[in-house]
Amino acid sequence: LSLKKGTMNSCKKLCGVYLIISFIVLILLSVRANGNNEKCTLFIAPSTIPGAGLGAFTSIPRETDSLIEAGDITIPLYDLCESEVQQFVDYVWNGTELGMSPDSELCYNVDAYSPGLGSAINAHNAINNVKRTDHSFDTTLPHRSQYPTAGSMTPYWNASTFAMRYIPANSELFKDYGESWFIARTDFIGLVPLRQHYHTSSSIMRKMETIFANHFQGKESLKRDLFQVATSFESRLGNAFPEFDEMEQAVEVGIIQTLQSKHMHHNLQTMPEARCLENIVSGDSSLEGAGRGGFARHNFKKGQVITGSPIIHIPDKSHLDIYHPQQLSKRIDKSGVFGKQLILNYCWSHPRTSMLLCPYGAGVNLINHSQEKANVLIRWPPNGQLGHHDSSFEKSVHEMSLSIEPRLAFDYVALKDIGEGEELFLDYGDDWVKAWRLHVAKWNPDNRSDYKAAAEWNEILKDSIIRTDDEQKREPYPPNVELVCRERIQKPFYEYDESVVWGLITGDIQCNVTQHKTNIKNASYYTVEIGTLKRKEVKRSWIRFKDKKKSTDIHLVRAFRHASTLPNRMLPAAWQNLPSIDIL
Repeated sequence: LSLKKGTMNSCKKLCGVYLIISFIVLILLSVRANGNNEKCTLFIAPSTIPGAGLGAFTSIPRETDSLIEAGDITIPLYDLCESEVQQFVDYVWNGTELGMSPDSELCYNVDAYSPGLGSAINAHNAINNVKRTDHSFDTTLPHRSQYPTAGSMTPYWNASTFAMRYIPANSELFKDYGESWFIARTDFIGLVPLRQHYHTSSSIMRKMETIFANHFQGKESLKRDLFQVATSFESRLGNAFPEFDEMEQAVEVGIIQTLQSKHMHHNLQTMPEARCLENIVSGDSSLEGAGRGGFARHNFKKGQVITGSPIIHIPDKSHLDIYHPQQLSKRIDKSGVFGKQLILNYCWSHPRTSMLLCPYGAGVNLINHSQEKANVLIRWPPNGQLGHHDSSFEKSVHEMSLSIEPRLAFDYVALKDIGEGEELFLDYGDDWVKAWRLHVAKWNPDNRSDYKAAAEWNEILKDSIIRTDDEQKREPYPPNVELVCRERIQKPFYEYDESVVWGLITGDIQCNVTQHKTNIKNASYYTVEIGTLKRKEVKRSWIRFKDKKKSTDIHLVRAFRHASTLPNRMLPAAWQNLPSIDIL
């Protein structure tokens, strides 16, 4: 008996050691599988807001105004008035306010989709902690007279995210969606408090704390009951109050700090559900005519997950077809299609399904195609990670159309060892290659080798005197641009506020320059006319060039549009609702 006990005790010790070693190995394997997470400072992981899906997190503290990430692209969705594709509704911004021209015969505004960090960050009206700068217009993209890739990539890029205030380590990032976003979705997300409700709740709690201190000393149960009665009503204000046990802290340090502590993950590096958001950086691609590309920020071993991205699924990719305004009635029989949305180039599909999969994640939409150089592949993540649900594979396309919430995701995995700074490439698939070769065979260069977009003219001529209408008759500006003035110039007592970003807030309006003069300091001033309205002493900085409607490369009729091909190994049988022909 004593021998058996000794043997059992030895076994328990050995088993205990074995379990500890196994646990450590599993952690190390998890870290390796998730691609240098120990070096990562920016993650996508389950949001701390119930029902919000995924969110973005920082694992290090961020100082006010410090850069969090740069390089986001923005893709305009033309002629999709107020996001007719419902799956995009929660992921688009007003592109007109971002400086994009509507360029549409159908819609007053243009939707703008930013499939990077911009789509990963949630909003919280009390603790919004990041801000995003406007994008830049890339004037270095392949020229329409030289490359068949012209018009196949978005020129809007390099939107950057900064800390709006100090952000503690492990915090979830939040940005301002605008209060109208929450009001419009009340039926779906409930009575979410707005900013003023948090201010009001703070004021009420300070008064309650004073009353409790003066009249209810030592009566914790009664104070709790009174607090519950005062704050339990269902309203935006009622939902702005913290729990009773947090009231003292909220009064002492403020509602922001109190709520911030509830929106953290303390194990981001080892969390299986988390993926790094900063492993891919933007740069000039080594492929001629490819524009920008994605590059490895660190070394990656074969089999490591570089990053991951949730997916917006569009059940019917024909929703991204573009119709001429006079042919809208032909949407039913599809005979009026004359183009496709640019977003198609940033999505995945397959000839045997109408399903379109559009990933959003930092850097993933920068990875170019090369079958010879491919060093990255996509795969489905483990069930439950990145909000991915394998149950989606059993649903038909129609059943998938009934949901607008992301239930799918991609992992991006190293096919081979990848060195720091090495360009990343995916194989877009044989169907994509076939479409590209057909496009190149039919492509003809634009005969205007001197074409430049308005953004480039604004840079070239930023210090030049603007020609008057009479001068333009003798020496016209290029036919693809027109002169515009700041819209605020129409106001009776407008002021020159150079701190207001033009295009982000103010907008513009077409104007005619009738006179110009230069003062003794060599500063130019202009007389402009807007219809019957005349304004004098207009500064040069309030006049600029704008692209005429549908004149930019995005609107080239022959621009390449084709989704990347989802590998056969990833195509569920339940999604195969089309015959086995190339229909993209």
